[in-house]
Amino acid sequence: MSDAINKGKESHCGCSPSLKTHGLTSRNKNLYWVWAAMIQRCENPENKDYQAYGGRGVAVCKEWRNSFKSFHDWAKASGYKKGLTIERVDVNKGYSDENCVWIINERQSLNCRRSAIITWNGKSQHISDWADDLGIKYKTLRGRIFDYGWSIERALTEKPGSRSNAK
Repeated sequence: MSDAINKGKESHCGCSPSLKTHGLTSRNKNLYWVWAAMIQRCENPENKDYQAYGGRGVAVCKEWRNSFKSFHDWAKASGYKKGLTIERVDVNKGYSDENCVWIINERQSLNCRRSAIITWNGKSQHISDWADDLGIKYKTLRGRIFDYGWSIERALTEKPGSRSNAK
């Protein structure tokens, strides 16, 4: 029996009935806060991020919503470790095992509705990834497309310094 049951305390994670706890929250505090914050963004209108999540229909799947243990088990099986952040592959869909992955925080901002995703030759990726792949500075590539109005083809194929930035 767990200490919570022995001491007559209730579970605080909300995923199990009173006096019955899995003990996962105390051993996995960081992961628990990821789970709790995800639910708050999607369900609490007082949360500062609610309008971008729950306010536009993004929800947490029932399996995760009703059980931290289910979320925990998926997270561990999907490569979660401290320092990673949960990412929805399709920003217009909710949190579920089919739509979520773990990524480093620096990549999180690349998958948002305002992000610049460029499709060229049948491949879609963030403008910063195109810049890395092609050896072009991010600011140069972004400027070519958004400031100078170059076509995607020209912006991605012209080597830096080979021509002027004329339209």
